Amino acid sequence: MQTHRFSTAALIYILLGIVGLHMFVDKAFAADSPNALDSLDLGAKDESKGDWVASVGLGFSMNKGNSDTSLLSLAGDAEKIEGTDQWRFKVNGQYGESDGEKDTQDAEGEAQYRYVFDDDWYAAVEVTGEHDEFADLDYRFVGTPALGYFILNTDELRLSLEAGPAYVVEKKGGEKEEYPAASTVERLRWQFSKNSALTQSFRAFVSLEDTRDSIIKNSLGLDVKMIPSVGIGLSLEHTYDNEPAEGADRNDIALITALKFFL
Repeated sequence: MQTHRFSTAALIYILLGIVGLHMFVDKAFAADSPNALDSLDLGAKDESKGDWVASVGLGFSMNKGNSDTSLLSLAGDAEKIEGTDQWRFKVNGQYGESDGEKDTQDAEGEAQYRYVFDDDWYAAVEVTGEHDEFADLDYRFVGTPALGYFILNTDELRLSLEAGPAYVVEKKGGEKEEYPAASTVERLRWQFSKNSALTQSFRAFVSLEDTRDSIIKNSLGLDVKMIPSVGIGLSLEHTYDNEPAEGADRNDIALITALKFFL
């Protein structure tokens, strides 16, 4: 994934615009009916029945004239909670060109199963995979069994920590490598209104063969529903690879805005 440069001011304007839109939608629907916002609840399906909660995001930008650029982003996620069983899936990818030359091509996916054996504790198995042509990463797959703990676990706010061993298989800089690692993951989801939710995650892998070989991933996202099935999403993704392929940067940052469809 190529690093996309943006200014702090631009990020602030986007965030303020989304928050303003969220306030407008709240007020507009509340004016029509005191219960109108109930239909906009992100994840309003009955989890006790094991319903899937899912969304698909589509983003596209194009410039013509002095510069000729285009960028397409696709993302999807799904989650199901049924008693003590929980499933979570997530995929995303980007493709972009500048002046007729490809300058962005990346994809990433996650799949996780959790078994909750206590109000606060759970066991998890997760597999992640990623590809980034411009970081010279052909593939990286990571398998992780983990023990997790819910610090907070309410309908509006969930905060969890996970830790466990991991096994990494990758091809980076043309070289194949496999190694055991230690994994730590933190996840937050805060639904601060009926139609708005904030998500955040932190993930770190550290090689047990060489602790200098480490990967850190940070993610911050904001979803706002405008009508029952359609909204907008803003996400900020950061990846730090302490030992990148030759010629690649350690830090990679992407700011993505998308139209989201809630299924």
